[in-house]
Amino acid sequence: MNDRYEMVVCQSGQLELRDPDDPDCWIATDSPVELER
Repeated sequence: MNDRYEMVVCQSGQLELRDPDDPDCWIATDSPVELER
């Protein structure tokens, strides 16, 4: 994974990668991810 990508969690709980240079480009991951706070 490229460090340029930002990991974000949508309200649906699906983890996606966003390219800072392409705010309109969203890449959804295939595997579900659980985050701990």
